[in-house]
Amino acid sequence: MLPVEPRKLYQSLGEEAGLDGWYEYIAGSIGRIKKRLGGAMCQEVLGYVDDAMTEQKKTGNKELHKKWVAKLLSDYYDPMYNYQMDKNANTIVFQGDEDAILEYIAHLESKA
Repeated sequence: MLPVEPRKLYQSLGEEAGLDGWYEYIAGSIGRIKKRLGGAMCQEVLGYVDDAMTEQKKTGNKELHKKWVAKLLSDYYDPMYNYQMDKNANTIVFQGDEDAILEYIAHLESKA
């Protein structure tokens, strides 16, 4: 299922039912990476999700969602990305920001 499809579905359910459905979707997604996260981190992230959902239902404030997203990005996705980059370092021919990559490609094309 594409990420947009669940959002549309949950919005169609109305605010509270939609938030409950979205919570189940997020909790299930986190549960699927529990083995890689580890039990303690999984519980910590789910606790942050619970706090964020409670706050959003109570006040409409979505700021607390940043906490669980940041935790997953910094403690799960970034290390996984770094691991894959290290693992495949011998196949990477160039790294850089968008401008550097475009310049590199232009340089390659000028040599061809």
